[in-house]
Amino acid sequence: QNRWKESGVEVIVTGMPASIEEALQESKEAQAKAKAAKEAEAVRTDQRIMEALRDPNRRAAKIWGVTFVWNGGRKMELHSTHLTLEAANQYAKEHYNRLPGKDWDEVSCDKPGRPFSAFTCIEYGAASLMIVVEEYEVFDLNITQLRDALRQRGGDSRGGKAVLEERLQGLLDAGLRAHTPLKEPRRDAEAAASSPNKRVRLDHFY
Repeated sequence: QNRWKESGVEVIVTGMPASIEEALQESKEAQAKAKAAKEAEAVRTDQRIMEALRDPNRRAAKIWGVTFVWNGGRKMELHSTHLTLEAANQYAKEHYNRLPGKDWDEVSCDKPGRPFSAFTCIEYGAASLMIVVEEYEVFDLNITQLRDALRQRGGDSRGGKAVLEERLQGLLDAGLRAHTPLKEPRRDAEAAASSPNKRVRLDHFY
Protein backbone atom coordinates (compact mmCIF):
# COMPACT_ATOMS: atom_id res chain seq x y z
CA GLN A 1 0.00 0.00 0.00
CA ASN A 2 1.09 3.55 -0.74
CA ARG A 3 -0.17 6.27 1.62
CA TRP A 4 0.02 10.06 1.49
CA LYS A 5 -2.10 13.05 2.36
CA GLU A 6 -3.59 15.48 -0.16
CA SER A 7 -5.50 18.53 1.12
CA GLY A 8 -5.70 16.94 4.54
CA VAL A 9 -7.24 13.69 3.24
CA GLU A 10 -5.32 10.44 3.47
CA VAL A 11 -5.07 8.67 0.10
CA ILE A 12 -4.44 4.90 0.02
CA VAL A 13 -3.41 3.11 -3.17
CA THR A 14 -3.68 -0.68 -3.11
CA GLY A 15 -2.93 -3.38 -5.67
CA MET A 16 -0.01 -3.31 -8.04
CA PRO A 17 2.68 -0.76 -7.13
CA ALA A 18 2.23 2.57 -8.90
CA SER A 19 4.09 5.79 -8.64
CA ILE A 20 2.67 8.51 -6.47
CA GLU A 21 2.97 10.91 -9.40
CA GLU A 22 0.64 8.79 -11.56
CA ALA A 23 -1.93 8.49 -8.78
CA LEU A 24 -1.84 12.25 -8.19
CA GLN A 25 -2.33 12.87 -11.90
CA GLU A 26 -5.38 10.60 -11.98
CA SER A 27 -6.80 12.40 -8.94
CA LYS A 28 -6.34 15.80 -10.58
CA GLU A 29 -8.00 14.60 -13.79
CA ALA A 30 -10.99 13.27 -11.84
CA GLN A 31 -11.32 16.58 -9.98
CA ALA A 32 -11.15 18.50 -13.27
CA LYS A 33 -13.90 16.33 -14.79
CA ALA A 34 -16.11 16.84 -11.73
CA LYS A 35 -15.59 20.60 -11.88
CA ALA A 36 -16.41 20.71 -15.60
CA ALA A 37 -19.59 18.68 -15.05
CA LYS A 38 -20.68 21.04 -12.26
CA GLU A 39 -20.08 24.11 -14.43
CA ALA A 40 -22.00 22.54 -17.33
CA GLU A 41 -24.97 21.81 -15.04
CA ALA A 42 -24.94 25.43 -13.84
CA VAL A 43 -25.09 26.62 -17.45
CA ARG A 44 -28.02 24.28 -18.19
CA THR A 45 -29.85 25.55 -15.09
CA ASP A 46 -29.40 29.17 -16.22
CA GLN A 47 -30.74 28.24 -19.65
CA ARG A 48 -33.83 26.58 -18.13
CA ILE A 49 -34.51 29.66 -16.02
CA MET A 50 -34.26 31.96 -19.04
CA GLU A 51 -36.60 29.69 -21.04
CA ALA A 52 -39.10 29.74 -18.16
CA LEU A 53 -38.95 33.53 -18.00
CA ARG A 54 -39.87 33.70 -21.69
CA ASP A 55 -42.69 31.16 -21.37
CA PRO A 56 -46.00 32.87 -20.44
CA ASN A 57 -47.47 29.52 -19.41
CA ARG A 58 -44.99 29.31 -16.52
CA ARG A 59 -45.62 32.78 -15.12
CA ALA A 60 -47.12 33.00 -11.64
CA ALA A 61 -46.92 36.71 -10.87
CA LYS A 62 -50.23 36.96 -9.01
CA ILE A 63 -51.74 35.48 -5.88
CA TRP A 64 -55.42 34.71 -6.44
CA GLY A 65 -57.51 34.25 -3.31
CA VAL A 66 -61.05 33.22 -2.41
CA THR A 67 -62.48 35.64 0.15
CA PHE A 68 -65.42 34.89 2.46
CA VAL A 69 -67.39 37.93 3.68
CA TRP A 70 -69.73 36.98 6.50
CA ASN A 71 -72.86 38.79 7.67
CA GLY A 72 -72.51 42.00 5.71
CA GLY A 73 -68.81 42.44 6.38
CA ARG A 74 -68.70 41.69 10.11
CA LYS A 75 -66.07 39.06 9.36
CA MET A 76 -63.81 38.78 6.33
CA GLU A 77 -61.28 36.04 5.70
CA LEU A 78 -58.96 34.84 2.99
CA HIS A 79 -60.17 31.25 2.72
CA SER A 80 -57.68 29.87 0.16
CA THR A 81 -54.99 30.89 -2.33
CA HIS A 82 -54.51 29.64 -5.90
CA LEU A 83 -52.02 29.82 -8.75
CA THR A 84 -54.48 31.04 -11.37
CA LEU A 85 -57.75 32.93 -11.68
CA GLU A 86 -59.33 29.86 -13.27
CA ALA A 87 -58.40 27.62 -10.32
CA ALA A 88 -59.68 30.18 -7.79
CA ASN A 89 -62.96 30.57 -9.71
CA GLN A 90 -63.46 26.81 -9.88
CA TYR A 91 -62.88 26.37 -6.16
CA ALA A 92 -65.15 29.32 -5.26
CA LYS A 93 -68.01 28.01 -7.44
CA GLU A 94 -67.71 24.47 -6.09
CA HIS A 95 -67.80 25.72 -2.52
CA TYR A 96 -70.72 28.07 -3.22
CA ASN A 97 -72.76 25.31 -4.83
CA ARG A 98 -72.22 23.04 -1.81
CA LEU A 99 -73.49 25.55 0.78
CA PRO A 100 -76.49 24.11 2.71
CA GLY A 101 -79.85 25.79 3.19
CA LYS A 102 -79.50 28.60 0.66
CA ASP A 103 -82.68 30.70 0.63
CA TRP A 104 -81.22 33.51 -1.49
CA ASP A 105 -79.06 32.95 -4.51
CA GLU A 106 -77.39 35.87 -6.28
CA VAL A 107 -74.36 35.21 -8.52
CA SER A 108 -72.91 38.61 -9.43
CA CYS A 109 -70.24 37.41 -11.82
CA ASP A 110 -69.58 34.01 -13.36
CA LYS A 111 -67.92 34.79 -16.69
CA PRO A 112 -64.73 33.24 -18.13
CA GLY A 113 -61.66 35.36 -17.44
CA ARG A 114 -63.35 37.41 -14.72
CA PRO A 115 -63.27 36.91 -10.92
CA PHE A 116 -66.23 34.98 -9.54
CA SER A 117 -68.49 36.63 -6.97
CA ALA A 118 -71.77 35.53 -5.38
CA PHE A 119 -73.99 36.27 -2.38
CA THR A 120 -76.40 34.09 -0.44
CA CYS A 121 -78.21 33.63 2.85
CA ILE A 122 -77.49 30.25 4.40
CA GLU A 123 -78.96 28.00 7.06
CA TYR A 124 -82.36 29.52 6.20
CA GLY A 125 -81.44 33.08 7.08
CA ALA A 126 -79.14 32.37 10.02
CA ALA A 127 -76.20 34.02 8.25
CA SER A 128 -75.23 35.70 4.99
CA LEU A 129 -72.13 34.97 2.96
CA MET A 130 -70.47 36.61 -0.02
CA ILE A 131 -67.77 34.65 -1.84
CA VAL A 132 -65.38 36.77 -3.90
CA VAL A 133 -62.28 35.93 -5.95
CA GLU A 134 -59.65 38.67 -5.88
CA GLU A 135 -55.92 39.36 -6.02
CA TYR A 136 -53.75 39.49 -2.90
CA GLU A 137 -50.34 40.87 -2.04
CA VAL A 138 -47.67 38.89 -0.20
CA PHE A 139 -48.10 40.95 2.99
CA ASP A 140 -51.82 40.03 3.12
CA LEU A 141 -51.03 36.36 3.79
CA ASN A 142 -50.51 34.73 7.17
CA ILE A 143 -47.72 32.20 7.69
CA THR A 144 -49.88 29.18 6.78
CA GLN A 145 -51.05 30.84 3.58
CA LEU A 146 -47.48 31.86 2.72
CA ARG A 147 -46.33 28.26 3.02
CA ASP A 148 -49.25 27.07 0.91
CA ALA A 149 -48.48 29.65 -1.81
CA LEU A 150 -44.80 28.66 -1.83
CA ARG A 151 -45.60 24.94 -2.10
CA GLN A 152 -47.95 25.67 -5.01
CA ARG A 153 -45.02 27.30 -6.82
CA GLY A 154 -42.48 24.61 -5.94
CA GLY A 155 -40.70 26.83 -3.41
CA ASP A 156 -39.16 26.07 -0.03
CA SER A 157 -41.83 26.53 2.67
CA ARG A 158 -39.47 26.42 5.67
CA GLY A 159 -38.66 29.44 7.81
CA GLY A 160 -40.31 32.33 9.64
CA LYS A 161 -42.84 34.79 8.25
CA ALA A 162 -40.31 37.40 7.11
CA VAL A 163 -38.23 34.77 5.31
CA LEU A 164 -41.31 33.27 3.63
CA GLU A 165 -42.53 36.69 2.51
CA GLU A 166 -39.18 37.51 0.94
CA ARG A 167 -38.97 34.11 -0.76
CA LEU A 168 -42.50 34.30 -2.19
CA GLN A 169 -42.03 37.87 -3.38
CA GLY A 170 -38.85 36.77 -5.12
CA LEU A 171 -40.75 34.08 -7.00
CA LEU A 172 -43.48 36.50 -7.98
CA ASP A 173 -40.98 39.13 -9.14
CA ALA A 174 -39.20 36.56 -11.29
CA GLY A 175 -42.49 35.22 -12.61
CA LEU A 176 -41.22 31.67 -12.17
CA ARG A 177 -42.85 28.43 -11.25
CA ALA A 178 -41.14 25.12 -10.64
CA HIS A 179 -39.96 23.28 -13.76
CA THR A 180 -42.30 20.39 -12.98
CA PRO A 181 -46.06 20.58 -13.71
CA LEU A 182 -47.97 22.16 -10.84
CA LYS A 183 -51.29 20.86 -9.57
CA GLU A 184 -53.84 22.58 -7.38
CA PRO A 185 -54.12 20.78 -4.03
CA ARG A 186 -57.30 18.82 -3.31
CA ARG A 187 -59.40 21.06 -1.07
CA ASP A 188 -62.58 20.78 1.03
CA ALA A 189 -64.98 21.74 -1.77
CA GLU A 190 -63.58 19.11 -4.13
CA ALA A 191 -63.67 16.50 -1.39
CA ALA A 192 -67.28 17.40 -0.60
CA ALA A 193 -68.22 17.20 -4.27
CA SER A 194 -66.93 13.62 -4.36
CA SER A 195 -69.24 12.74 -1.43
CA PRO A 196 -72.79 13.87 -2.34
CA ASN A 197 -74.20 13.22 1.13
CA LYS A 198 -71.48 15.09 2.97
CA ARG A 199 -72.30 18.62 4.11
CA VAL A 200 -69.79 21.45 3.99
CA ARG A 201 -68.73 22.51 7.49
CA LEU A 202 -69.60 26.09 8.30
CA ASP A 203 -69.27 26.33 12.06
CA HIS A 204 -65.60 27.32 11.97
CA PHE A 205 -66.34 30.28 9.67
CA TYR A 206 -68.73 32.17 11.96
